[in-house]
Amino acid sequence: MTEKMLHPEVKGAIAFGLMEGVVIVMGIIIGVFAAGLGKLAVVSAALVGGLADSFANAVGTHVSQEVEGNIKNRHVWASTGAVFLSTILVVALQVLPLIFFSLTTGIILAAAIGLGVMFSVGFFVKRSLKLAFEYMLMAIIAAALAFGAGLLIKGIIE
Repeated sequence: MTEKMLHPEVKGAIAFGLMEGVVIVMGIIIGVFAAGLGKLAVVSAALVGGLADSFANAVGTHVSQEVEGNIKNRHVWASTGAVFLSTILVVALQVLPLIFFSLTTGIILAAAIGLGVMFSVGFFVKRSLKLAFEYMLMAIIAAALAFGAGLLIKGIIE
């Protein structure tokens, strides 16, 4: 599909799904790892959380666009599908390294993939390096908050 073929609402849904999927998975994997849990817990939490998040994004996008009321029904459904698929795609891309590599290496690779996606989306949105780095910074901040939360949870429970 060329850029002209995608309705603006669908393009926005794809960008939202990709970015939100990166933030949720990076937060989950880094937070669960910081809490001291193993590979099974990290992968399970990322997959379950990512799947639930993908569906929640789709539902939220659908309802939001219906409330706006000025979007054709086919574009609402196209956006719903686009946000679900883009979120689940980026979830899978980030989880695969966790499955095939050691936990530490998998997390580093998953974070690199996530940051690459954030950069790409930022550049795609406005053709702006500044925005691309801003989006990457957002993911880094979310990961740092999740890391701190994981350490806090570990400290409270242990």
